[in-house]
Amino acid sequence: MAVVAYVGKDAPQVMPLRSGDVLVCDATDPAVKGRLTSVAALRTYRRRGVELFSVECLHAKVIASPTAAWVGSANASDNSESQLVEAAVRVTKDQAKDLYRWAVSLATEDCEVHAAELKRLAGLKLSPPRPGPRRTVPPQTLPPTVKRLLIWRLDGEITKAQQAAVDRDRPAARRAARTAGLPSGLDPVPFIGDTVIKTGDWLLTIRNGRVQAPGFVVRLTRENRGGRLWLSRVSTRRKPPISLLRSLVPELETPFEEIVVRKPTATGAILDIFR
Repeated sequence: MAVVAYVGKDAPQVMPLRSGDVLVCDATDPAVKGRLTSVAALRTYRRRGVELFSVECLHAKVIASPTAAWVGSANASDNSESQLVEAAVRVTKDQAKDLYRWAVSLATEDCEVHAAELKRLAGLKLSPPRPGPRRTVPPQTLPPTVKRLLIWRLDGEITKAQQAAVDRDRPAARRAARTAGLPSGLDPVPFIGDTVIKTGDWLLTIRNGRVQAPGFVVRLTRENRGGRLWLSRVSTRRKPPISLLRSLVPELETPFEEIVVRKPTATGAILDIFR
């Protein structure tokens, strides 16, 4: 029993069901028109002897047998297999039996998808294709070096006024991230005073004596006495101590608010301590 909401055009390769298997999916008009479920894939399954059923508003992803079952997040599509981060858990014994009985209960006679229904679905006008997630989302990893790297010391907590400004600016920041092909999960950094930083720069922040991961400046908003920027931080393997950073940047020994490192050899050495 395969209870998988959406069945993409690559489903027969991603989920190779065979004669005697049962597939329950969302093969309603909206799912087909929106290209979430492929009629061509359903026809391939039917030729292989797979029984087909459709349940409106289905969102489950379950593969079940009386002895073992898998519950996860992946649809039967190339998008889930090769581009997204999915997860699944395997259960056995009573849990598998319960899931199997639940899956069987969905495959009712009134929900069966016959050849005539597939023919009708094949005649529906499909919506324009939606762009999928980009395969390359810069910056995925730390670059070997950058033209200039700014280092900021951040003290104190965000004030209520700064937080209100961050909340107002968040939708625009997310739009800027999507336009740049970056994840929309950004880190807001309010600042006071002047700065030479600009959109596209790399920034390394030190908060309460701890070195934080470098980030790429996606959006910058300046106001009368400061402003805020939005960082797309890189996921790094190491969290270096500030003493290691001080060995490369002697200026950290003295009080500072902003340091600009411009030599490629120096910026490369700093980024290397995060790898």
